[in-house]
Amino acid sequence: MLNFAETDRLLRVWNAIKDSVDASLPFNVNNVKFSTHRFFVVYKTPDSEPIEYRPAMTPQCRLEQYRRKLRQLDSSDSAQSIFRSDGHTLQGIRRSLAVRQPSLVRFTWDEIPEPDKAIKEGRRLRTSENSRDIARLFEKRNNIEVFVATKVVEASPWTLSGSENIQISQLFVNNWAKGGNNSMSLSSDFRFAVKYVKDNVAWENSGTSKLGATYTSSLGMRTNDDVFDLASKYGYKASERWYYSVKNTFKTQLFGKYSNSDTAKVNPLSKFLSPAYIQFIFGMDYKRNNLSVLLSPFTSAITLVMDTANIDQTKFGVAENKRADIVNGLSITWTWRKQFTREISYNSDFEFFYQYYKKDGQKRFDWENVLELKVNRFLTTRLLLEIRYFENESSKFQIKENYNIAFTYSF
Repeated sequence: MLNFAETDRLLRVWNAIKDSVDASLPFNVNNVKFSTHRFFVVYKTPDSEPIEYRPAMTPQCRLEQYRRKLRQLDSSDSAQSIFRSDGHTLQGIRRSLAVRQPSLVRFTWDEIPEPDKAIKEGRRLRTSENSRDIARLFEKRNNIEVFVATKVVEASPWTLSGSENIQISQLFVNNWAKGGNNSMSLSSDFRFAVKYVKDNVAWENSGTSKLGATYTSSLGMRTNDDVFDLASKYGYKASERWYYSVKNTFKTQLFGKYSNSDTAKVNPLSKFLSPAYIQFIFGMDYKRNNLSVLLSPFTSAITLVMDTANIDQTKFGVAENKRADIVNGLSITWTWRKQFTREISYNSDFEFFYQYYKKDGQKRFDWENVLELKVNRFLTTRLLLEIRYFENESSKFQIKENYNIAFTYSF
């Protein structure tokens, strides 16, 4: 709180600053609020577009432009002379304001990092290096120099990611003494994830669509892989690592599957929604880094066979004259993502279900492992291994392995 004399002196200082600044750098007098009881000085940068700091885009010239204008302010003779007469400097006044009225100071000049070398040379930062570069650029600095008005870009609570892997192979034989059939195969593995994380809420949605088809001159077109999965998990934070969670999963296939002997394709082994597996899971989810483990004491598992006219539903544990089978039990699911290096990554998805209230209750086990080794931006070597045991489908373990070099696009 200042008296009237001090208020009058500061007003004269302010007028001197305004008069000494170049006409191209106007100051808004409304930024000075004063009365006989209280006087606030808000240092404002020269009128210009606000800085929207994005490390991969911000030009070096914008930061240099602000530096030059602020140096002009510091070197104004009339303003400096008034301050020196009282034993003060512009920098000293600024530091004093930061200490006495910290609520008026949103940013300091030193909080704006030096541009990366790539920015100075006009190049974009690599996407894979952005997080590391940003962390390095925004290292905390101690000196308080100039107060700068900047535009803050808030991070969106939504994130979208995904990948598409496509593999093509072809074989042609003509007059080959050892025999063989002409063939062509195409496989696609599309995955996406949409996440919403804000405050105590975490909502994760994911989907997987895998389709593989092979054409041979003897059997024609056949599908050898067909998976369509959707999952949604909503969690509310209970502690630092634990969430109250509800998860819903849906699994089926898109096209019909036939035995090799069924050349006419009249007796499908399975098809869309026949079968389909739906789960409602209630439990606690443990999260740490890229690991998520959902423990559920109550899980409701539903098996659907919609086309009972062409498919025997009893092969999937559904009673005769019914299209659905509902069982309850406990379940454990986990997902783990590990990036060993920039080129090597590993994904693991595990599901286990055990039925309650029945001595020989259903047991389900599904574990998918994907190891990726990037050759370059668009080529990836992938090793996929899936181990599956669904007691209502078969009493044996089912194993599927696929090794390929695929065209990959990630977003």
